[in-house]
Parts: sequence; C-alpha cells; structure tokens
Amino acid sequence: MPRSLLFRTLTASTLVTVVAVSWLSSPDPAMGFIDYDTVSVVYDTLALVDVGDTLGAPGTAVPVSIYLQNYSDSIQGFTISITLSRPDLMAFVSQTIIDTCYPCLDSACTVFDTAQCTIEVVPSTVQNTLIQQWDHAQARTFGGTNILVSGIADVDFDQSPLPILPFTNGVLIKVIAQVNCNISDTLSSRVVLLDVNPPQTFLTNPAGRTIPSYIVLDADTVTSGGADTTIQLWLYRTAMKLQNGSITVPFTLKGDLNKDNIFDVLDVVALVNVAFRGLPEPCPPGIADVNCSGDIDILDVVLLVNHVFRGGPQPFC
Repeated sequence: MPRSLLFRTLTASTLVTVVAVSWLSSPDPAMGFIDYDTVSVVYDTLALVDVGDTLGAPGTAVPVSIYLQNYSDSIQGFTISITLSRPDLMAFVSQTIIDTCYPCLDSACTVFDTAQCTIEVVPSTVQNTLIQQWDHAQARTFGGTNILVSGIADVDFDQSPLPILPFTNGVLIKVIAQVNCNISDTLSSRVVLLDVNPPQTFLTNPAGRTIPSYIVLDADTVTSGGADTTIQLWLYRTAMKLQNGSITVPFTLKGDLNKDNIFDVLDVVALVNVAFRGLPEPCPPGIADVNCSGDIDILDVVLLVNHVFRGGPQPFC
C-alpha cells in the first residue's frame, strides 16, 4: 500500500512549506530509514488577498475593496470568506433573490451545472476591477456578519473572458457594508475588523486546481533487500497570503449634517430642511441639535449660520 510522510518546515513569515515523501511500492520492513537526494526548497507566495481599510460614517453604505496581487498562476475563479467583528456597529445588508447557482459536477470543480436557488445577496460592484468582464461575481451573506464572495471567469467554457493573468494587481471586487445609524459619539471603540477566513478562502487556476498547489521536485529509486522503492518529493506552497481589513466609524461633528467634515451652506440647507420642512434628521441622532437643547429649531439654524457665514464659534456641546 502506498504510504506518505509529511515534514513541515515553518518559516518566520506566514509561509509554510510541506515536503511529502511518497512510496510507490512498499519498502523492506527491516529497513530502518531511506536515503534520498537533498533538493532545494523554494519558499514562495502565489497570491495576496488583501481587504482594505476604510472609514464609514453612521448611516452610510461603505464600499469595502478586496485587493488581489497575483504573482504566479492564472486565476480562473475564487471564493473569499470575510467576517466582521462588530455586528452592533454594522452589517452586510442583503436582499433575498432567486438566482442561478453553479454547483460543481466533479471533484476538481472543472465542470459546472446550473440550478435555481434562493440566496441572500449583498450589494457589490465589479466596475473598474480585475473581474469586470467575468461571467459570474457575487457576494452572499449568512446572518449579516459573514459574506462569501465568489467569482468565475468562464462559466460556459467558451474561452472568454480571460482569467486574471500572472503578475496582475488591483481591486478584485467591492462589497457594501451598512453602518448602523444609532452610534453614539460617546462610544470609544469604533473599529470593525474584517477577518478573512482561510478555510473558506481559495483561488482556482484554469485547470480547476485550487491554491495551495504542489510541484514535483525530484524522484529517486533506492534498493533494499532486493526491492526497489521509488520516492517522489513534492513541494507544497501555501500559495495565498491573507491580509485582514477594517472599517473605522469616525466621530461626527454637531451641525455637519452631510458628514464631510466641513461646515458650509450644504449643512445649513440640510438643517433648515429638518427644522422647518419635516425632513428626517441625518444619522446619528442629535447631529442636527446644534445647541444640544433636545430640540431642532430656529436656534440651531441661527447658531450654524453664524458659524458658517459670520465667523461665529463652531457648534460644540
């Protein structure tokens, strides 16, 4: 029976190299060890998946960019799983749709079937990204805290569009996270971590192989007790390096109703609309209560007008 031994070598970086020694025939039981030629082990990273860091004001929809640096093989498909750490601050808001799914028909996932399924889809965009011409790209959520982002370049195997070629870098896809409205400025911890989940994150090349991949380095035949044993050495490369991201919810300024960190006529117009025309107050609650009186009225408008047009003090309370 074929047997294998795995020898792990951990480096100081995040890369792990695994050398597997496979016997194609059983060695002599009396044999204490097997000598084989030494080969040089190459440490390598095939791709980097990087979730960007960004800001998200209360009540806003925040585009989160997922970047790819492809160092080696062509990439025909991907699945990336991301979990956010603070559901009290934001979520991946979805809508339920009936859509076409592409289940695999073989173990290598080189042949697809089509089926109709009900899924929770998170808004995303591929405009001006590496996969804007791909046949399929979608983000799905499971409870709003986790998303599974997937893409397939060529669903019908007509050789179009092309995969992501080696030595190509850029934005892979953008997904939308919705920041909660009611986030108080008294909250000190305002960073939401976006963690990439390695077990559910992988890339595939045009042959249908997933990363990590292996390379045959060498083969030897040794003789012991009249029996020949063939040894093959394989190099396993942890092909992907994963970089987590974050969304930081900034503190808001009283009277900065459009949350652009500038007090100007746009804020005055927005405040007038809230105070006198019945429009809803922007997020977070209390941003239009410039003098902190508990009411939104002409006194708030006068205070903001004085600051914007007459050099009066900045609203603060």
